[in-house]
Amino acid sequence: MWWRKWRSAAARSSTITAAAPAGSMQTPLSTKLAECCSSAARPELAEQLQQHYKDVGSWKSRDQLPVVYHPDYNITLLGLEKLHPFDSCKFQKVAAGLQEHQVISSLKQLVQPTAVTQRTLQDVHTAEYLQELWTSSTKAAQVTELAPLAVLPASLVQRQVLKPMQTHVGGTILAAALAVVHGWAVNLGGGMHHAYWQDGSGWCPYDDITLAIRRLRCVRHRSARTWFGWVARGRFDMCLAGS
Repeated sequence: MWWRKWRSAAARSSTITAAAPAGSMQTPLSTKLAECCSSAARPELAEQLQQHYKDVGSWKSRDQLPVVYHPDYNITLLGLEKLHPFDSCKFQKVAAGLQEHQVISSLKQLVQPTAVTQRTLQDVHTAEYLQELWTSSTKAAQVTELAPLAVLPASLVQRQVLKPMQTHVGGTILAAALAVVHGWAVNLGGGMHHAYWQDGSGWCPYDDITLAIRRLRCVRHRSARTWFGWVARGRFDMCLAGS
């Protein structure tokens, strides 16, 4: 699993640190993770997948890890978000923690997704549900279980809550593809497992996990079947840190 690879890399890094003479150059953990990522990469799959994921963000560059994050994941709304038990800004804390513990050297090592469109969401959700969620602050309040949203203008809820949630979805879809290519991937957000095709609840308006799986299945029918057989056998790991 991805976390075992990280832990193994961390253990090797600690060994190097302990054994290295004072003043000698030490290999950063972030570099070791990049090497681990490169060793598991399947470039032939990347070429097949990239063209089908342009709408959800930039593809991983050589200097990046298959870890997906965007500052827009963090939801703020006039302080009202603090009335919810869920920490809507925990994602930036996770990213900062990765830097603090030298898992990454900079946020530039993380892959940035983009918000998905309503059309993409309709691959799983009904148009009626999406329309109600987008235009009714009351519906958004019900789904997020944050009652004060009901009295706010729909445009404000769209910009400060729903659009960031759509970025989370883009991150999960992109991370799923990166996991296929690299054997592991992490989305620092996402994991909205309380949502389903015609409704949402528990702070989960969109079913990002099903959307990600359906995208992979769709791409399967447009590309060579060999890589999908590899996926079907479960030979990759994806973690959704937001779940």
